[in-house]
Amino acid sequence: MTPPRRISPKAGLLLFIPFVCLTLAVRSVAFAPQGVDLDFSAYWAAARMAFSHQTSPYNGETLRAVGGEWLPGRQPVPPFIYTPTALLPFGLIEHLEFVTAARVMLVINLLASAAMFAFMASALGLTRSRRTFRYGIVYTLLFAPIYSSLGMGQVNPVLLLLVCVVWHVHRSGRMAGVGGLAGAAVVFLKFHFGLLLLPLLLRRQWRIALWGSAFLLLGAGLSWALLPFDGWSQWHEHVVRASSLTQLPKGLSGVTDPSNLSVPALTGRFLLKNPAFPSNPVPPWFAAAVPMVLCGAIASIAVGVLWRLSRTPWTPERANLEICLVLATIFEVSPASWGSQLVFLLPVIYLLGCEVVASPEEPSARRLLLGAAMCVVAVHPIFFRLQASGAVLGVATLRSLAPLLLWASLVMWALRHAPVREPAEVSPVTTAPAV
Repeated sequence: MTPPRRISPKAGLLLFIPFVCLTLAVRSVAFAPQGVDLDFSAYWAAARMAFSHQTSPYNGETLRAVGGEWLPGRQPVPPFIYTPTALLPFGLIEHLEFVTAARVMLVINLLASAAMFAFMASALGLTRSRRTFRYGIVYTLLFAPIYSSLGMGQVNPVLLLLVCVVWHVHRSGRMAGVGGLAGAAVVFLKFHFGLLLLPLLLRRQWRIALWGSAFLLLGAGLSWALLPFDGWSQWHEHVVRASSLTQLPKGLSGVTDPSNLSVPALTGRFLLKNPAFPSNPVPPWFAAAVPMVLCGAIASIAVGVLWRLSRTPWTPERANLEICLVLATIFEVSPASWGSQLVFLLPVIYLLGCEVVASPEEPSARRLLLGAAMCVVAVHPIFFRLQASGAVLGVATLRSLAPLLLWASLVMWALRHAPVREPAEVSPVTTAPAV
C-alpha cells in the first residue's frame, strides 16, 4: 500500500482559495441577509447576556426577546443549548459588534475547515493516489453541509477540528495533555460527543482520559467561578430536562423536522404528529419506545464492535475505524442531527470512499450503493424545491437512510478488520503507543 503523502503548502493554498470563494458565494446567494450567521447570533447574544448583563441565557424566550432588540430585522435568535463552559470563549467577542464578531467566527471556521481537511486527507489515505485525491477534493468542494455550517456561523468546523486533535493523539500515542484538552472542549461543546473517549478507554490510554477528566473539572470550575449565575442548573433545567428522543428544547425545530436526519427523527416522522401525519394515532409510549430500542441497538452494536477492535493489535488504520465508528454512531442516536451536522460524517465518507467505493476488489453493487448514499448526503434539499408534504417526507426519509447505510457499512468493514480470536492468540500489544 502506498503511504500517504503530505499536501504541499502551495497545493493547499490553491485548494483553499476556491473553497473560500464558494463559501462567500453560498453565503451571499443561498442565505437571506436576515438569516446568515443565524446560529452564531445565539452564541453572541448568549455571551452578551451572560457577561454584559450578567443574566442566564438559557431561557429561550428571554434570549429571543433581547436578541430581537440587539439584532433588529434579523430572524429570531435560536436558543443557546451548549454548556456554561462553552460560554467562556464566546465572551472574548461579545463586546464586538455582531457583524464584526460574525466575520471573526467565519475566519476561524474557514481555517479550522482547512486544517481538518488536511488532517483527514492524510490520515484516511486520500493522498495515496492523485485520482483518489482529486475525487476527494471535488466531493468536498461540492459537499453542501459544510457550506450550511459556514453560512449559519455554527461551531461544527471547529468542533470537528477538535475531534481531529483527539483522533491524532489516538493514532500517534503522543501529546496526551493536548488530546485531553481537545476532548474536554469537545464535550463542553457537544456533551454527547464524550463517546469519543470510549475507544481510548478500551485501548487503555489512561493518560489521555486522566488529562481529559482534569480539564473537564477545570472547565466546570472556571464556569462556576466566572459566570454570575448558576449556569449548570440553568442548563440542566432548560436543555437536559427538556430533551429526549422525541422532544427538543423549546425554541428549536421539532424532532420530526425534515432537516433532522437521526434515527429518532426517522422514526418520529412516521410515529409522531407532524405535517405529513397531522392526526397520527400512534400511542405516545410506542412512539417513544421505538427510537429508544433502535438507538439502544445501534449503540450496543457500536460498543461491541469497538470492544472487538480493542482486542486486536493497535494500528493507525484501526484507530481511524474506531473514531469514524463513534462519529457515525453519535450522529444516528442523537435526538437532533441536522443536515449541517453531516460534516461529522466526512471522515466516514472518506474512509469508505477510499476502502470500498474506490476499491475494484469490492462487489460492484456495494460500491454503487455506497456511492449513491454519499451523493444523497452531499446534496442540499433546496435543490429538490419540494412543497408537498408527502414529497418532503420521502426526501427526508431518503436523507436519513443514507447516513444509516454509511453506519452499517462501517460496522461491516470494522468487523472484517477485527476477526474473532482466542485470548491466547491475541497480541499482548493491543493498546496504542504509550502517551
